[in-house]
Amino acid sequence: MISPVFSIITVTYNAGLTLEKTIQSVLAQENSLLEYIIIDGGSTDDTINCIKKYQENLKYWISEKDDGIYDAMNKALDKSQGKWVLFLGGNDRLNIDVLKKVYKHLDDSKDLIYGNIVFNTGRRYKSILNLKTILNNTVHHQGAFYNKKLFDNFRYDTTIKTMADYELNLLIYLSRKQSKKINIDIAECDANGVSSEIGRSLEELQLIHTKHYSPFLRKILSKIVKLKYFIHYKH
Repeated sequence: MISPVFSIITVTYNAGLTLEKTIQSVLAQENSLLEYIIIDGGSTDDTINCIKKYQENLKYWISEKDDGIYDAMNKALDKSQGKWVLFLGGNDRLNIDVLKKVYKHLDDSKDLIYGNIVFNTGRRYKSILNLKTILNNTVHHQGAFYNKKLFDNFRYDTTIKTMADYELNLLIYLSRKQSKKINIDIAECDANGVSSEIGRSLEELQLIHTKHYSPFLRKILSKIVKLKYFIHYKH
């Protein structure tokens, strides 16, 4: 069996009001390019009915209690067979024909290929992987296509509840893995996702920095990050 090019993964919990548009945006793509996996955390609203409505077009889905977003993402990775993995939230949408556009830029020598996303407020987030990545996350994962080989030796840290995707991006940068920026808007995203919780994000940034930096560097970066967040969110 030939592996699909893309594994699109959506993890959900009580997303009944928005999930259908997410699913439709994926299934409207060129279906020969993708497999679609949905992992639900035991929703109690209309989410399951929505998934069942489209289940014939899904590679795999399950609904059961989990240990948060990254536990669900890890479960999906264990089921995925695509060469490139994209995580799409249950209140986000892929842009029209975007997978066909991205397909033209794929390069198996790269570990990460990433574009931009547009928030539902109209603001565009232009991802970049550079020196700023040592401070905080600079790649929005709804715009990031990860080479599946990255996950041969990596799973998301489930003790980190909102920022574990940053750890993967940081490791890609620190280990000088190959990445490629493409000037394409990948998805439209909700501006009020879990990573918008500033206090928790700062705490989890420090946890990740603790895992990968010396105490001296960590202390300096902590001060810079706090100042950056204060300036940004004060205005």
